[in-house]
Amino acid sequence: MTTESQDSSVLNRRDRRGRNRDDLVFIVGIPRSGTTWVLCILENHPGCLAVTPDMLDIAVEHPTKETGLLVGGFSDAEVVNKISLLPRGKLLVEKTPSHLLELGRMRRLFPRSRIILIRRDPLDVIYSMMQENSFWKEAPRTLADAVNVYKRFADAEMAFAGYDYVLGYEELVDNTVDEVRRLFEFLGLRTDCASEIVQETKCGGSLPPELKGVFRKGIVGEGLKNFTLEELALIQRELGGAAKKPRVVSSRGAGKEPKRMRVLLTNHLLRSYTGSEVFTYTIADFLRRRGVEVVAYSEYVGRLLGDFEAIDVPVVESLEQIRGERFDVAHVHHNINALEVRRCFPDLPIIFLSHGVIPFLEQPPSIDIGISKFLAVSEEVKENLVAKGIEEDDIDIFRNIVDSGRFRLMGQINSKPREVLVLSYRIGPHKEGIIRDACEKSGIECKFIGGRFGRVPQELLPKYINEADIVFSLGRGAIETMLCGRVPVVFDYLGGDGMVTPDSFTELVKANFSGRRYRVDYTVDQLVDELGKYNSEYGDNLREIALQHFDAKRQVDTLIGIYETAIENGVRIPDQTQARLLEAFVNTVDETRRATRDALTAHFEKEQEYRSTLEYQIELKRRLVEKAESLMRENKYAEARSILEGMVFFDGYSVAALNDLAAINIAENQHEEALELLRKVLALDPQNDAARRNLEFLRQELEAANRQQGIA
Repeated sequence: MTTESQDSSVLNRRDRRGRNRDDLVFIVGIPRSGTTWVLCILENHPGCLAVTPDMLDIAVEHPTKETGLLVGGFSDAEVVNKISLLPRGKLLVEKTPSHLLELGRMRRLFPRSRIILIRRDPLDVIYSMMQENSFWKEAPRTLADAVNVYKRFADAEMAFAGYDYVLGYEELVDNTVDEVRRLFEFLGLRTDCASEIVQETKCGGSLPPELKGVFRKGIVGEGLKNFTLEELALIQRELGGAAKKPRVVSSRGAGKEPKRMRVLLTNHLLRSYTGSEVFTYTIADFLRRRGVEVVAYSEYVGRLLGDFEAIDVPVVESLEQIRGERFDVAHVHHNINALEVRRCFPDLPIIFLSHGVIPFLEQPPSIDIGISKFLAVSEEVKENLVAKGIEEDDIDIFRNIVDSGRFRLMGQINSKPREVLVLSYRIGPHKEGIIRDACEKSGIECKFIGGRFGRVPQELLPKYINEADIVFSLGRGAIETMLCGRVPVVFDYLGGDGMVTPDSFTELVKANFSGRRYRVDYTVDQLVDELGKYNSEYGDNLREIALQHFDAKRQVDTLIGIYETAIENGVRIPDQTQARLLEAFVNTVDETRRATRDALTAHFEKEQEYRSTLEYQIELKRRLVEKAESLMRENKYAEARSILEGMVFFDGYSVAALNDLAAINIAENQHEEALELLRKVLALDPQNDAARRNLEFLRQELEAANRQQGIA
């Protein structure tokens, strides 16, 4: 055999050894997402060895543990050859964030390797990118640059679907030892050393002196806290959905995994960010973080669909899509959903949770369908269930849960209140006036958001709350306020219960901060008295109380315990009479839905046909002109101009719109623009009286201005 053929044979053997290695672990993530921390944790495990540039014979400009193997210009053969020469006996852990851009190549060259993705909140990543870092020469210096860097890496992250393990930075911060233990277990490593390793690697403690500057201790929520609202709006515009992408904690391809609990979670609506919808999403999110598999069902799905997809929770709009699938338990909101679930899954334990006392959907099903456990969000709701015939022993209180990682303290409140935030989707002008007058009398600025005051992106809501000292809201809004270390006032369109204090908390929580505990219709002076109860110490006190009662991280384990008990106890099968009633009821609901959809479809088609007619176009123009002229009478010229310019953009021959635009320009002393518009109107309609009068008025104004200049 020749030397050349011997060399070829050796290279082929190395190539096979390199490509077939199953002891490779790649850590990837967007820069500043926590990859260094995870590498420190793994390399300190006795069963792991960090792959460094010197081990691969790669020259680097400065001390680093990032090899850059796949982005260093090496051919496939060179990459595989370098890996084939690494020692065996331990898991080989390699960390280079920019390998996120080469995941397809990584998987192709090393199909048996394991890829661990670290995910962190986009706002925190972008903020961390902009902090001083001597080891990252290409670090972005401006917000626009940081957003562009993030987008490039985020696109690559989303394009790859072959991650073996996905680890959330926020979960690693909040439950470090538990998350590290799960990671070790996934990799087949002993877990008894997890606590010790966590202590050793805290704040980069295990890094050598020359690499200490690499590690930056990130703070969860620092981006939302430190960016201004203008900067946050810019990020949201540039990133769109990626800016609010929630963290995902899941494992894939881990080999032998224990059977995971599988939960069917339902809510009547999943359309918008209101009470029960957000509650449902929060439950799904935190169940997933605990390793529970969740499928959500709702007949009416809207904007929340993307949020559920981002946490790997599929949403189905018909139970027929999942009929026959295995579930361990159903967690059901709303009575119609409960009946549908029982008809489709006759042997499935059902947990029914009621959020309120007034809506029909929150009442217990009128047919006995063998519900395993009833949950109520408050004592008031529990009393309502008892009044509707449910045995008290069958009801537990499970309060509204909120993500304390999102709604967190970003700064202390003022010793004296300076700003009130009113968070309401339904408050009317009368109650608005009472709040404004009370704040003015108290010397406090006030701001209204939500509903007719303008929708606020959900990801920015904690920022708005943290900028206030006092927040007017109901229900979940009051809880979010307390978790942010602010003081809530329970008062809205139906009246309320006043300021929440450590002393009043016990009573007000019984009605879930709905305003129904005392039902006070406050006057201005009474509200001034409530604002006068403010004490800056309430912020910290209420936050601690809220964490005990509403923190999703703490309460989700209680919920899982309820599921486990229901699963263990099995299902009580209702008698045949109840079964026939159930079938009749659900069939009635199905038929009503079908008929409604058909009617709405027919109406929509008829409406679309009408909208294409000349009659509709004329009527629409008339209404728009009336709206613009109404705004002009109120001196709201900017809003009127926006409507009229839109009309002219689509129809440059709208005489009424051109004439009104000219009138606005005259009022704002933009005489040349007004003159050009009036000439266009008269060219289209030479006898237009309004244009002729406006033109005459404009000439008089110009002559008067010229005379004034002559005198000067």
